[in-house]
Amino acid sequence: MKALSFALLALATLPLVSDAQAQDTKLREFVVHEMNNEGQHVYRDSRIPDRPDTTICYIYVGRKASGPLWLRLQVRHAGFRALDMHSITFTKGNVSLSMKLMPDLVHTGNNGVMQWEWYDAPPNENEIKAIRAIIADPGVTLTLIGHKDTITRELSETERLAMQNMAEQALELGRNQ
Repeated sequence: MKALSFALLALATLPLVSDAQAQDTKLREFVVHEMNNEGQHVYRDSRIPDRPDTTICYIYVGRKASGPLWLRLQVRHAGFRALDMHSITFTKGNVSLSMKLMPDLVHTGNNGVMQWEWYDAPPNENEIKAIRAIIADPGVTLTLIGHKDTITRELSETERLAMQNMAEQALELGRNQ
């Protein structure tokens, strides 16, 4: 009972801030906190553009108003022609991880000139291991395999650092739940 009273007294001396503001005081550099259209808290690295017509790979973290944290992987491609993505492969040296994309988690759009598509899903255990490998060292290639074309590129240092930053932010947010 004394501990509860002490906690209430300590709380009474703190300035009044919302839960979102309190969480924002613990944000790492480059991490921004936003509310999405569904009323969920979303944390992302500001070095990653949020425009849909970009080619990028990243992770982000979210939380419903009351509930556990969730982690998402998003892989985007933009170009003059759609790939019609059905799988992606991360490769580093002799090690690779291929992911068959769930069709209902692949989204598309266009502006009349550029086509874009993106995969947005919670990574499974193997995919989390791949993300850890991705953020550990540079030199990871990402292959987007579609029905219409295949594109292979190396992940940029910005993508890698942003994923590392968000993985560390997710750990911090998880500790403070």
